[in-house]
Amino acid sequence: MPAVETLLVSGLIVCLAAFVQSTTGFGFALVAVPLLATVSGPQRAVVSVTAVSVLMSAWVGWRLRAALDREAVVGYTWTGLVGMPAGLLVLLVVSSSTLKILVGIVVLLAVGAMLLRFRARGRGWQVAAGLLSGVLLTSTGMNGPPIVIGIDARDLPPARFRATLQAIFGLQGIVAIGLFAASGLMD
Repeated sequence: MPAVETLLVSGLIVCLAAFVQSTTGFGFALVAVPLLATVSGPQRAVVSVTAVSVLMSAWVGWRLRAALDREAVVGYTWTGLVGMPAGLLVLLVVSSSTLKILVGIVVLLAVGAMLLRFRARGRGWQVAAGLLSGVLLTSTGMNGPPIVIGIDARDLPPARFRATLQAIFGLQGIVAIGLFAASGLMD
């Protein structure tokens, strides 16, 4: 695909994903990564989507900071940071085709969990979900599903749910971008 067409298709994908994000409060990466992976390759899609989504999430998280569930933000962010190096290793060493399969599996599992209204509570889930979110962010660009499931189980009002998710996504994304840059994945 010529560069102009690639840029146009990529822009349309980002707009669609942003619409989903603005409607639901999450889902940007779940929509954007699989679609962009077909246009630009999975590794570039993961890095690009993370770079774009961190801007949106950090802004919304900052704007809605008064509504944050601070305990959840701290817990999911710190445990996510611990998982990020493992995910980065996956992104750097697995083949493009394997990464596409991994992205597909994550999307299917996320959709299945949300359709079944899977709810996980407790400190153990928070630690496991945080670690998994870090691994998923730096390997697939999709850290949302385990965090959404965990935050949803806290039964937060919609504004607090959205603020908390966006703050976690923004904070984790800032670190992920730093890791991508340090690994030579940013261009």
